[in-house]
Amino acid sequence: MAGGILGTGVSGLAAAQYGLDTTGHNIANVNTEGYSRQRVETVSTVGNAFRSTFLGNGTQLSAIERTFNEYNFKEVMFNSSQFEYNNTNYVNASRIDNLLADPDTGITVTFEEMFDGINGIVEEPTIISARNVLIGRSETVANRFNTLFEEVGLQHLGAINEEIQTSVLEINSMTEEIAFLNTKIQVENAVGSQGFPPNDLLDKRDLLLKRLSEKIQVKTIELQDGTMNVTVGQGITLVTGGFQFRCRQKEMNLIVT
Repeated sequence: MAGGILGTGVSGLAAAQYGLDTTGHNIANVNTEGYSRQRVETVSTVGNAFRSTFLGNGTQLSAIERTFNEYNFKEVMFNSSQFEYNNTNYVNASRIDNLLADPDTGITVTFEEMFDGINGIVEEPTIISARNVLIGRSETVANRFNTLFEEVGLQHLGAINEEIQTSVLEINSMTEEIAFLNTKIQVENAVGSQGFPPNDLLDKRDLLLKRLSEKIQVKTIELQDGTMNVTVGQGITLVTGGFQFRCRQKEMNLIVT
């Protein structure tokens, strides 16, 4: 760019235009989920040599940064995973607790009736009818235990297996999209304008990682080319660069347990 007051003024106008464009982009995406506000960073250009000094030559764009803190983001992912894990345990435990404590389907009433029968024998040990009542109530308790066992096995454990199957499908869908974004980010970093990071693609990937952390606790490793490897459990790889490794229910069962 030519030096002088005109060149300096044009460089300032260009920098201001970048700032206005970025501000407009922020305003347009104020309600976009996962969007990180962006800001323009500028630096002064190298001045023109004049005698024993340099004359200022304006400004130029150095970067368009997004307001993103990696440490905070990883803490959000970790806490999201812990919350969903504990909440899932609570929900499943509540199902069984409600089943056992229910006055109609639980075992409390039948137990009380059986102990009443035991008290009846203690009070009148020679009465045959009292013994028959105890035997009948004991059989009711045994049958109730068998029924509860079937209900827990078929209904609750079956429901948990269905939830795991659904989670596996959702995880595979998200990791496929993360691998696709990795490829796009790698290309943009290699050929992008002035080497600036593709902020909007990074936001989309981070949003997917946050949603993935709500399904299962993940660990991420960012590489120099901008791609990110994603692992779960004891080093099980889900995404490496632009490649996705599909998760299976067997692996999910191992991770959950």
